[in-house]
Amino acid sequence: MKRIFLFGLSLFLACFFTACQRFEKTEDQTGLDKDSHSYTHMGYPESKMKQVALSVPGVRDVRMEYNGEKIMMYIVPEGDFPRSRYHDLVDLIQKRLRSAAPINPVHIKIIKPDEWLHQE
Repeated sequence: MKRIFLFGLSLFLACFFTACQRFEKTEDQTGLDKDSHSYTHMGYPESKMKQVALSVPGVRDVRMEYNGEKIMMYIVPEGDFPRSRYHDLVDLIQKRLRSAAPINPVHIKIIKPDEWLHQE
């Protein structure tokens, strides 16, 4: 009886501490739990996503980064692309990305061509 109690107690404590860690902020998590929640562990098809974005007419360059919370895609449109259509460009890129990489949510930000060099 004592063995069963100790086994149950140790199993409960192990589950308790593991469960508590899962509700911490991503930055505060440690070990394998942190890796299981990040896109870097799951991986995301960066080159494929870039190719899809570059195939959209009006896109000159693409830069991607993972900031610990979300995948950011920075788009530089062609110099002669009208600024009034930037929203349409983002919508078209999102639509194509959803079909190419449906699992990975991407946040898209348009960077004006003249501001691109100042970002690097």
